[in-house]
Amino acid sequence: MRRKILHILSCLFFISSFALAQSYEIDKLKEAIAKQPADSTKVNSLIILSSKYLGENPSEAVRYAKESLDLAKKLNIPKWEAYAYKAVGLSHFYQANYSEAAIQFQSALALFDSIKYEVGQANILNSLGSTYFNVGDNTRAIDFHLRSLTISEKLKDSLYMGTALNGIGTVYNNNPATVDKALEYYLKALPIFQGINYEAGTGIIAMNVGEIYKEKKRYDSAIIYLDESLEVYRNTIDATFPLNMLGAVYAELGNYKEALMYQHKALEIARELNSKFDISQSL
Repeated sequence: MRRKILHILSCLFFISSFALAQSYEIDKLKEAIAKQPADSTKVNSLIILSSKYLGENPSEAVRYAKESLDLAKKLNIPKWEAYAYKAVGLSHFYQANYSEAAIQFQSALALFDSIKYEVGQANILNSLGSTYFNVGDNTRAIDFHLRSLTISEKLKDSLYMGTALNGIGTVYNNNPATVDKALEYYLKALPIFQGINYEAGTGIIAMNVGEIYKEKKRYDSAIIYLDESLEVYRNTIDATFPLNMLGAVYAELGNYKEALMYQHKALEIARELNSKFDISQSL
């Protein structure tokens, strides 16, 4: 289950300062949209507004995504219509309604194909790969990610190249028999994400690589990659993953003092963030 979650995004956590900042952002965006003429800029703004509600208020995410789609269709702008379909698909994806998400993503892909917009194709093919991975269709998941990779390499688009490689690695990592292939793809994706300073991707892949090396009992390598993941996630709830894993590595090495130190750090972070969350709930 953890790998499926990490395939989509790193963990979300809600504290008072984050919630207030998010609410302020949404309010300002709604004010701007109300003043915008009915054009592609407004379509884009509605898509962004929809994304702000993903994982927090799915019904609002769907509502604004569909509003962006209606406007894009009215304006007859295929590129923005495709991105609007993607927004609708994402709102269903985040609700684990993968069959509907796939339909919307396929609609987006058809439009990107029709206008030969390769950046959009690379983007949505990765979304389809993630969708089919989450329903357990590994063959189709890898096919979509490979198609994205081919286009991304042609475009020299590092973000989508790394995303496709990570997606393929994650599919292989879900099967103990293909873990070595997962490692191969992760180790191709990691320097790409590092090269563009994409911390979310770097943190996830470094952690997955560290876990694979831990399972292989290659502890020195595991520690190197888990430390890299920890550096990315430091002072966030996501830091608990590499901290706990480092604790497990040191425990297996028989260094129980070091193991307890990492586990205590993970517990402290969880307690601190839970405390902030409880405070925000009482405001």
